[in-house]
Amino acid sequence: MPNYGEHRAWITVDGAELQEFEVKVEAPPLERAGEDPVVVSCWVPSELGKVCQYFPSEKRSSLTVKR
Repeated sequence: MPNYGEHRAWITVDGAELQEFEVKVEAPPLERAGEDPVVVSCWVPSELGKVCQYFPSEKRSSLTVKR
């Protein structure tokens, strides 16, 4: 799954890590660095009725998950 610096996150279904697609990193302009968050996003395949699990890395300052 996407990595950014020391941060890593992944999603599993049936114990298998899903492949990510269209990874995007949106960083604030240099003059706002440290004030606005860096946003890392991607798409993962899904199937109706399957349960997924989200695993963030332990090294993080803050994290927001959007579905």
